[in-house]
Order: sequence, then C-alpha cells, then structure tokens
Amino acid sequence: MALIFVVVAALLQRRVSPTRAADHTLTAAVFGLALPLLAHATLTQLSGGSRLEAVLVPVARHGGSRRLGAAGLVLTAAAWLASLGGILAALAVLLTRGTADPKLVGDLLSSVWLGVLGGACYAAWFSLGSMVGASGGGRLLFLLLDWVLGSGSTALAAPWPRAHLRNLLGSEPVLHMPQWSALAAVLLLTVVCGTWAVLRTRD
Repeated sequence: MALIFVVVAALLQRRVSPTRAADHTLTAAVFGLALPLLAHATLTQLSGGSRLEAVLVPVARHGGSRRLGAAGLVLTAAAWLASLGGILAALAVLLTRGTADPKLVGDLLSSVWLGVLGGACYAAWFSLGSMVGASGGGRLLFLLLDWVLGSGSTALAAPWPRAHLRNLLGSEPVLHMPQWSALAAVLLLTVVCGTWAVLRTRD
C-alpha cells in the first residue's frame, strides 16, 4: 500500500508541478505519510499489538535474555525500514524526474540515503513508543506527536524526527539550525530511542 501510495502521489505531482514534483513527493508522501505509517505498522506487527517486550516472554522462558531479544527486534526493524525508506525515496525521485534528467543520479543517491536514515530513525522511534504504556499504546502517541509538533519549526519541533528529516530535505529548519545539525539530531534520536527501548526491557 505504501508503494502504491507513493507511485500515485509521484505521478500526480509530476502532472501538477513538474519542477517541484520530487521535493513535494518526498516531503509529503514519502517522509510525511508513508514512512511514519509504515514504521508504526511494522512495530505494531513485531510487538503483536502489545508492548515490544511481550513477544519476548518465550525467550526468557527458555533462559534467553529479553534485552538481547529486544535489541535484535529493534535492529531487524531498523534494517527493514531503512531498506523500505530507501526504496520509497528512490521510487519518488525516479517517477518524478524521469531517466533523462541530468541531475537524476545525484538526487537519487541523496534521497535514497535520507530514506535509509529516516527508516532507521522511525524504527528506533516506534520501538521506544512500543515500550510506553501497558499495551504499547505509546506507538500511536508518538505518531501523533511527530505529526503535530514535528510539522513546525519552533523549539517544540526539536524532539521529533519529522522536523529534522524535513530540514535534510531542504524544507524550513527547526530554529534556523543548519542541515548538519539536523543530521546530528536524526542520528542522536536513532541511537537514543533504540537504546532506550532496549534498556526499558525487563531482563
């Protein structure tokens, strides 16, 4: 569904605004909707609709470490969503630019690595959300907060992945911060959220 959505959005943007189609598709369709929803759905499936640590009960029952199991789940989700993020970003650029565009290769490479980075960040983000609440209800809370507060450019937007990924795509930065700081923020969020999710797992 995410692939179909990005394809339709890219083709529509190409018809409506050919010169800005790639930027609009990446900002709104890929990083604005498809990737966050895909990450939310992935962590919901991995956690069985409950807390992430709940699916690790059999691991502990057989003498394994639940924290190591949680680390494995977080890394698996990060690898999966990083791959999908790269694919969605590549698809958006290819469909909006066309193969004849001389800037295609450069834009494709820069967009793909942002998709990989964004996918990994959202995997860690929703892994932490899956450890909040009795049944992992933090996932939905994290999604809503990222959508609402991460869409701005004030200090309220600073803790959310969406705001910094938008900056890396060339949109309005948070607190007029340079792009390198947005990259640092995304990397920091990825490491901190992923590590925190693992540490919150009872061993």
